[in-house]
Amino acid sequence: MTSIFFFFFFLFGILTGKFFSFTELQKFDYKTYVLYILLFFVGIQIGSEKRVSEIFKNINFKYLLFPFISLLGTIFFSFFVFLIFRFPIKEGITIVSGMGYYSLSSILVSEIKGEFFGIITLMTNLLREIETIIFAPFLIRIFGKSSLIASGGATTVDTTLPVIIKWGGKEYLLLSIINGFLLSLFVPIFIIFILSIK
Repeated sequence: MTSIFFFFFFLFGILTGKFFSFTELQKFDYKTYVLYILLFFVGIQIGSEKRVSEIFKNINFKYLLFPFISLLGTIFFSFFVFLIFRFPIKEGITIVSGMGYYSLSSILVSEIKGEFFGIITLMTNLLREIETIIFAPFLIRIFGKSSLIASGGATTVDTTLPVIIKWGGKEYLLLSIINGFLLSLFVPIFIIFILSIK
């Protein structure tokens, strides 16, 4: 439901920008300040997460590896798609590295690489979350239960968590939370690192 609201607000913004003039607003570097505020609230969310201590008490080393393996898998398989369609490799890796974290990744990419890549980042990562929710039973049937967590990416700590529990079972709760938590923490750092490479 959150993804649908986000999409409609995004669409509303496009239509508003098309039919109304915002010349003065475009001169003001508002995106940087929005990014600072968003990073601040992401920090608050992670810092105030009451489940963190409980999560790390019951942690398994394999659980720590899972989010990074799914990130590397996403980049590896996407790399061949970029080659086939002749899409810029660095920008492509940055886009898929959002791992479903569309709100923050799209702002980061827009700020550093421009609106065009920012919009692609937004739509790619928003679709990743929506597809995980819609195709959950098919993903599990074809690739196994853990594939649903890999597909959900950073969203497995919140929006796709109920779907994972429903189709995968409660035994995947801990892995889902750890996966989403670590990716939410790591993805912004990784995106900034990739974009800083000349």
